Amino acid sequence: MREIVWSDTAIDQFDKAIAYLAERNPSAALRLSDRVLTTIESLAVRPIGRPGERVNTFEKGVLKTSYLLVYGLVGGAHGELKIHRLFHMAQNWRGWIPEPGEEV
Repeated sequence: MREIVWSDTAIDQFDKAIAYLAERNPSAALRLSDRVLTTIESLAVRPIGRPGERVNTFEKGVLKTSYLLVYGLVGGAHGELKIHRLFHMAQNWRGWIPEPGEEV
């Protein structure tokens, strides 16, 4: 299983998505959190997303949600799964730009 590494931006996006939903529907926020984390854990074992909009990235929809994970694979089979972003599908996720110093 690959080591899971989150970018600062992805952590911020995750926290904001959960906080936003928790204000409106706490049980839905818990389900979203569980589904995102389960998807990431599955990708660490078997990364099966589609090629991403950026070179060296992949995308995976989070089942039963409107969220999309953007990730990269670093190293060999036992390397890292780098979570770059977590987007709601209503956002302009195709035009994302890496942060200064963020490797993609």
